[in-house]
Amino acid sequence: MSFKELSDKTLMDSVNKLKDGINCFRMPFTVFYSIHSKSKQLQMKKEYKPTDGIGLYTEVIKTIKGNSDAIRLVNQKMRDNGFWGQHYDNDEASLKLHLSLNNIGDLDEKTIFELVKFLADEADSPDNDFSFHFKIIEPAQHSSARFKDTDQITIYFDKYSSTGDMVKLTEKIDTFLKKKGLKENTIKLGPKDSFGFNSFVSARFDTNKLLSEYDVYPFFDLELEKFFKKHQPEELKKIPLCALEAVFCRVMLSKQITKLKNDNLQDLLPRIVNSYNWNLKRC
Repeated sequence: MSFKELSDKTLMDSVNKLKDGINCFRMPFTVFYSIHSKSKQLQMKKEYKPTDGIGLYTEVIKTIKGNSDAIRLVNQKMRDNGFWGQHYDNDEASLKLHLSLNNIGDLDEKTIFELVKFLADEADSPDNDFSFHFKIIEPAQHSSARFKDTDQITIYFDKYSSTGDMVKLTEKIDTFLKKKGLKENTIKLGPKDSFGFNSFVSARFDTNKLLSEYDVYPFFDLELEKFFKKHQPEELKKIPLCALEAVFCRVMLSKQITKLKNDNLQDLLPRIVNSYNWNLKRC
């Protein structure tokens, strides 16, 4: 049976039988099903958030949010550059992954379920330092212009997940799908994405934590693309994903950077890190 022939109930029931601890359920008011696996302890979280209280990064964000002048600056900068995000207050990492399968409706259900189990196994594995849940498009949407070729699966990470291990996951997904006989995507990016790690996996920074706003930030995504091309996964292993949010906040708070256009932001991440003497390992 192909993916497009699956009923929503069959999708949910089949996923829930894949392994112990997996939970698939319909997301309210959306066309997606959310898939959660077992929770696990993150070594990075123990290091940067050793107690039940808020971590250093969250504490810094909370302090900045309490500074009305700083928030006014950020608000003005975003509006001046045409960013009018919608309210979105969440505790996950702002950087998420999109997994795209061109013409997903024609793929065999077995391939889809094997991919879901692979992702759930990776989320549970003690061999990596990340935690995530993900969502998958409902089969009935297989022919929609928005989801026919891209963004059918979205992966949301705990903000203390290892950046390096996240990058390795994108490589594992690419290898897994090619072993299953899938050809590289011809349509590689969804309408909101600016860069991809390979033809199947792209990434997007979607939340301004200072304003609690969800939006599309291509100026930052393109800088992240340069950053990931420059650094190998092992170099990024001890850097939590929230460190990238810390850099984004520095951009927002910088009085020198006023125009958020790509041609004005050459090598932005290294410059911001150096100019503020920002240690990416502390967030």
